Amino acid sequence: MIIRTAILATLGLAMGVQAHPRGVTNTPIDACSALPRWNNETNIAGPWSFQIVGCHNGTDSEGVCGIEGYGATCNAKRLPDKNGIETGIITIADSPHRGQTMFRCNGALHTFEAFVPSGAGALDWHAICIRQDPSTGEMEWGLGAKNSESIQAYRQYEHGNPTSGFLVGSSRGAITWAVRHSGSGLSGVDHHPFWFVHLVGPARTRWTDEFETQIRIDSR
Repeated sequence: MIIRTAILATLGLAMGVQAHPRGVTNTPIDACSALPRWNNETNIAGPWSFQIVGCHNGTDSEGVCGIEGYGATCNAKRLPDKNGIETGIITIADSPHRGQTMFRCNGALHTFEAFVPSGAGALDWHAICIRQDPSTGEMEWGLGAKNSESIQAYRQYEHGNPTSGFLVGSSRGAITWAVRHSGSGLSGVDHHPFWFVHLVGPARTRWTDEFETQIRIDSR
């Protein structure tokens, strides 16, 4: 949750402001009202998109990553009878020109939401979380509370000065994501290939064929 209990907030002061490279810290944002496009009447911040930033290709001698700046989209998972959509994952589009999924922060519910398909396929706002299964660590909608971890926004500082935008990570303080291409055999809701994205952590490290990146709220 964006707003934590007093105990978690205290721990966040000790653990949440983390060193990344030298001189860089990431400070948790405690309320939706601190995020772009906050509306006092609706208790909503947004909508905005998610964007790949600081992408690094570990297999390239210069670390060149060809998807810097690409936006997030989604891939729905249909019910067993294929007559409806039960849940889905947040992915990265395979082109900067593809349509992007929109996100927002719901201050009344203290959660991030995505404008994604459900049921018969109509778009609506649904809460998104990070799957706790260490083999995936993907952002999903339609997860139960027992299987999920809250998404947390962070403000990054370099030598005490705020950088552009807000980063998206987990409530545990992780802000590094890994991405890999789906391949031509898989396609998302727009019938195009996409990039899987998952949180990097102790139980799910980056594979050799994956790029390492951060995800930023893009409110332009």
